[in-house]
Amino acid sequence: MKKHMRKALSFVLVLGLLFSAVAVSAFIVPSSNVPVLAETESKRSLLPADFDTTVIKKQFREQKAAELSKLRELLADTEYMSEVVRVMIELNAPAAKQSGKSESSVIASQKSVRDAVRKITGSEAINSYGYLVNGFSFMAKRSDFQKIREIPGVKNVSEVPVFETTMFNAPDMTKASQVWEELGFKGEGMLISIIDTGIDYNHKDMRLSPEGEAQAKLSKDAVAGLIAEYGLDGKYFNTKIPYGYNYADKNQEVVDQHLSGRPYDADYVSMHGMHVAGIAAGNATDEDLDA
Repeated sequence: MKKHMRKALSFVLVLGLLFSAVAVSAFIVPSSNVPVLAETESKRSLLPADFDTTVIKKQFREQKAAELSKLRELLADTEYMSEVVRVMIELNAPAAKQSGKSESSVIASQKSVRDAVRKITGSEAINSYGYLVNGFSFMAKRSDFQKIREIPGVKNVSEVPVFETTMFNAPDMTKASQVWEELGFKGEGMLISIIDTGIDYNHKDMRLSPEGEAQAKLSKDAVAGLIAEYGLDGKYFNTKIPYGYNYADKNQEVVDQHLSGRPYDADYVSMHGMHVAGIAAGNATDEDLDA
C-alpha cells in the first residue's frame, strides 16, 4: 500500500513539473532561438510519420486517473490509515543555519508544537533537529497527519519511508553473478585487507569453509613470523581474520566500540566496518541462509 501511495504522489509531481515546463517554454521564444527551433523541427521530422502524441497524452491521463483512484482507496482504507508509522514534522520557523541562532535554541523553541503533537499521538518525540532543518520525528497514525498539519507553526508532515533489505537479489543487482559465471571470479582463496571502523572477528559469518581452512594462506605461525620480521603492532585473531590492528586508537581492539552518536542512543555502535567486511567476505552457513 505504501508503494502505491508514493507512486501516486510522485506521478502527480512529475506530471505537474512536465506541464509547467511546457507552459513556460510556450511563452518564451526569443528571436535569437530561431535556429534552435529550426533544428528541433528537423529532429522532429525523424519521427515516424504515423507518430501520434495524443496516444501518449491519453496514456498519461489514464495512468494519472488510476493512481489517484488508488490513492483515494488508500485514504479510505481504515486499516491503512490507523497504522502507526514514523513521521517527520517540519516547522515554519527557520533552522539555525538560516537564522543564525544556536541549534539548541531552535530545538528549545519547538516545545509548544511538540506538546501539541504529543496530545494528538500520545507518543514522545523520537529525534529533534535544529541545524539544517527545524523539526522533529514522532510515531503517529496516518489518520492523525491532517490534525498535525493544522497545528500553528507546522510547515510540513511527511511519512518517513521504510526500506527493507533484499539481500537475496543483491548478487544479480550488483552484477556479481555475471562476474562469477562469465569470468569465473568468485573471490575464493583470495586474501584481502579492509580498513574501516572495525570488525567482529567472533561473528558466526566470519568463518572459513572446511576447504578454506585447509587452504588458508596465513597460519598463526606465519603471522607471528611476519609480526616479528616487520615489527608490526597487530595480532592474529583466527583463520578468517589472520591479522588486525586498530590504527586509530593504536591498540589491538578491532571490534567496533565507538559510539557513533546517530541515532541518539548510548548503546548504538556504527559497525560500518563489519557491514563492509560482511559484504566482502561473509560466509554464512546453508542453515542460516535457509532460515
